[in-house]
Amino acid sequence: MKSTKPSAALGLVAALALGIQSSRAQDGIKRTDLQTHDLSIPGREVVQQMVELQQSVVVARHTHPGEEVSVVLDGELLLEVAGKPAVTLKAGQAFTVPAGAAHGVKNTGSGPVKLLVTYIVEKGKPLRSPAPLAQNVPAPATITPRLETGQARVIVATLQPRTPSVAKDGHATNRVLIYLDDGVMTRKEGNQSTTIEFRRGDVRWRPASGAYIAENTSDHPIRILEIDLKGPPAGPAPATKLDPAMVDPKHYKVEFENEQVRVLRVHYEPHEKGATHEHILNRVVLYLNDQPGAKADDVRTAGAATHAEENASDRAADRIAVELK
Repeated sequence: MKSTKPSAALGLVAALALGIQSSRAQDGIKRTDLQTHDLSIPGREVVQQMVELQQSVVVARHTHPGEEVSVVLDGELLLEVAGKPAVTLKAGQAFTVPAGAAHGVKNTGSGPVKLLVTYIVEKGKPLRSPAPLAQNVPAPATITPRLETGQARVIVATLQPRTPSVAKDGHATNRVLIYLDDGVMTRKEGNQSTTIEFRRGDVRWRPASGAYIAENTSDHPIRILEIDLKGPPAGPAPATKLDPAMVDPKHYKVEFENEQVRVLRVHYEPHEKGATHEHILNRVVLYLNDQPGAKADDVRTAGAATHAEENASDRAADRIAVELK
């Protein structure tokens, strides 16, 4: 966290270099020194502070000459630590920042944030230093919400190249993954590491799992559309004699099916018209290219319907429909 020690000239120099005002109230940050004591480990000391961040305050990326152990007492903040996904923390949650790790926080709540911060650091060094520019890199993964229903939450995860993304708590629910870019990535769970190669439009089923590390080993960012299923299936899926995969297999092919979803790959050549068919399940639809009424990467929801479809354009139309059981 951003801090200066009143008795340390080096700490004051670092603070001035960052443009911190001498009045703590002016930068929206209030720090109350609770204690500073030498430790039994030679050359180490513990510094404890109460830190308050006003609404929307951002603490720039910085490092400490030791570990930071903090507890959120009130409010909500976003923590970004180099090499790890950004995480939102609320009152009652704690976090640890390793020695020398570049990190920053932002108050993302509707009011002030209060933290109990404990530093275990090298004695005589500035408590806080600006992060070197080399560490000021994009987060390993960024999440963009796309839509949400009672059955599913849909996001796009963008993974930066060669930057491991650590999911220490794993994923509690099953997901359908649709890759929006060509690429290669690795996924390590426990002692098992898997290499995954994919092309735009590939679809995979990802069951709930424990902690894992994902890394984009491509030389460019990759995007993955994730359909996060909120609960178990409602029961046996209803059937219809006008099932699109049965009455119009030329245009509707089953990619895979399990007890929670059925994934259809839809393809129409220019000016083709399909047979009348019926949808009886809610579905999430991803458009893979520009087509009448939709742009590439558009994501929409659709419900029950009986209709015949036609591609009125001069180019093929491709999309993926994920039916939610």
